[in-house]
Order: sequence, then structure tokens, then C-alpha cells
Amino acid sequence: MMNGRKTGNTGEDDSDRKHLTGREVERLIEATKGSRNEARDRCLLLLIFRHGLRVSEACRLKLDQVDTESRVSRDQALEMAQKADVVIYAISTNITREDSEGDKVLRYLTEETGGQAFFPFKIEDLDQSFENIANELRHQYNIFYRPEPLKTDGLFHPVTVKPKRKDLVVRARKGYYAPRL
Repeated sequence: MMNGRKTGNTGEDDSDRKHLTGREVERLIEATKGSRNEARDRCLLLLIFRHGLRVSEACRLKLDQVDTESRVSRDQALEMAQKADVVIYAISTNITREDSEGDKVLRYLTEETGGQAFFPFKIEDLDQSFENIANELRHQYNIFYRPEPLKTDGLFHPVTVKPKRKDLVVRARKGYYAPRL
């Protein structure tokens, strides 16, 4: 024990440790059981820890890009995501099997940014949703596009990506915001 901190497993100093142990992750996930936001909390923890993601890797946002003070409309949120070049993947916590307004917003935001929404109906199905997202993230391709002439009007410009092969599924942003010069 050093500096009054030691791990629960080894009793050794953990002041320089940068990762949670497997048991600590399990305990965090177990702690969500019965909580008011059990499904959401479990989703976040599973996404971050199960796939070794940092929060910034999971959502590609920096803290200064997150607005926690104001309320924005669905379309304003989409515009903010598009301007930040964010691809949104979402997992619904709605277990009613009815298409709620929140589910419609998730579907809209994910489709417009090139991501995908998942709708598990039981907490036990969350693992598969995370596997699907992890698989998507591992198998992404980046296509770079530069319009001629280069647009610098700050406006949204639609872009459509169509594969030649009919058996391919393409999820891509619906367009981009041109820089304003």
C-alpha cells in the first residue's frame, strides 16, 4: 500500500494504474442492476469497457463540443453532428416494442450521419448490439470527396454514395457542410 491506495486484487500500489481490472468492470456493470437508468448505464459501460474504447473514441466528441446547457431541436442536433463530422451509433433503451418518438429521433440521427440504431428489447440483448457496433467500427472505410469547384459557402451539400455491386450495404453521411472562407 502506497499513498493509501491499493488494488482489491493484489494489494499493490495502483496510483499509476490507468485501467480498471476485469473484476472492477464487472462490479461497475453489476452496480447498474435495478437502477433508474439501468439499460442506459449498462449500455455506456459495456460500450466503453467491453470493447476497450475511451469515451472520445466511442463518440468522437471532445468535451468542448458537448453542449450540456442549452436545449436544441432534432435538426439542430443533426447539424451540430454533421458539422463535427460525427457518425452516430445508438442503442435504444425502449423496451416497449412500440416505436417511440425517441426511437424515431435515434433512427433519424443515425441514418443521416451514416451510423445505425439498434433496438434490443431486453437487457440481455445489449451485448449483441455492442458487438454489432464494434463490428461496424472495425470494418469502416473512409471515402474522401472534394467537389470541383471547391465550395466555401458554409452550407450543407448533399452527397450520395452508390455501390456498383447490389449486394453491398452502404451507410454514409447524407452530405457535408462546406467550410466558410
